[in-house]
Amino acid sequence: FERTAREKHCRLYRPAYDTLRTLSRSLRGQVFDYGAYHELRIPLLGTYQVNNAAVAITAAEVLARKGWAITPETLRAGLERTRWRGRFELLSEEPAVLVDGSHNPQGIRATAESLREYFPEGGLHFVVGVLADKDHRSMMQSILPLGASFITVTPPSPRALEGEKLAEELRSLGAKQVTAAASIPEACEAALEQAGTKGAVCALGSLYMVGDLTKALEEGLKKRRSEKMEFTKGSCEAFVEVLASKAPVPGGGGASALVGAVGTALGNMVGSLTLGKKKYADVQEDIVALKAQADRLQRELLELVQKDAELFEPLSKAYGLPKETEEQRAEKARVMEGALRDACGVPLEIMEKCCKAIRLHQEFAAKGSALAISDVGVGVACCRAALLGASLNVFINTKSMADRAYAEEINGKAEKMLSQYVALADEIFEDVRRRFD
Repeated sequence: FERTAREKHCRLYRPAYDTLRTLSRSLRGQVFDYGAYHELRIPLLGTYQVNNAAVAITAAEVLARKGWAITPETLRAGLERTRWRGRFELLSEEPAVLVDGSHNPQGIRATAESLREYFPEGGLHFVVGVLADKDHRSMMQSILPLGASFITVTPPSPRALEGEKLAEELRSLGAKQVTAAASIPEACEAALEQAGTKGAVCALGSLYMVGDLTKALEEGLKKRRSEKMEFTKGSCEAFVEVLASKAPVPGGGGASALVGAVGTALGNMVGSLTLGKKKYADVQEDIVALKAQADRLQRELLELVQKDAELFEPLSKAYGLPKETEEQRAEKARVMEGALRDACGVPLEIMEKCCKAIRLHQEFAAKGSALAISDVGVGVACCRAALLGASLNVFINTKSMADRAYAEEINGKAEKMLSQYVALADEIFEDVRRRFD
């Protein structure tokens, strides 16, 4: 750099590394002081990234002195929004999943240093693939002490070292758990399976496969999140256990949808017990139609248990967005408003389904078997509770909306359903109760 600067008659600017001090470091980013700047934040991981940030700051300061519109505020905001795909990039926190494009001994050593900082206990599950013309033995020696398992792949390049040969080399170096995978998706799936929810995966070794690794890992994570969030597929015990935990979902909206589905099913049961009974021969066609409606409502309410959980995740992330600069606050407000609208939609839909279910109970009470009338009362009570519960999830979200006209429109819809159908549910319940006098 010095020689080139002299040859080009250019001034060489050096970052003041002696003023660089890392304050904190986590999987969500790093905070550091540099020169006159305090508590600068970058979302990038890797111990070397604060040094890179110092270079970027120095360059920005030079440009600012030359007339570029760069202020301390815009510099800070730019650092906070920096993203570097495939460079010690975090795809997930639980499990921790990292993709890194380091592909030579120097790069791998820097990655290993960062991994030791974030995972001092080691125990990582590596997906690795390298080119044959690289010093791959030295590269593997750098990460070997950090690995619990190694899954090797063949990068998509004519210069690639075969995954099986890399696996043999790792075994010769003393690695115990080594597998050669037939493809990148297969390797990523195996690594995620080994990591579970509390482990860590790191995929690295070649720039040629960073895109494929990222895609395969993101798809695997998405699949696992989907499977994990299928709350209605497990047991009642499992649902209640996760509901009672610190997990953000399911919450009141999902619980309301489930209670509504249970209440609808009780009315549906009354219909089932009425079918085929001679005493109710004149209402058989009506009961068949009512049961078809109840079947559909049950399915829809169960789907809303899942949908409520899925739409809460963007809202929870929106709450955590930075708000230190004016630009950040504007962006957070924009994202929050959209997430709040989406989060309101599901509980409002739950309310609408519960209103329909309450109407069905009125029909089942009038036409269903008298021997099962108590189940109509229990069912309508469940639907009433679900209606009230879902309304609270509407109101808590509309309260935070900036668009008050839209919020009041949604509140009006919810209030109208409450005023009409809570009273109707009470009427049906009292009618059932009077039959026991």
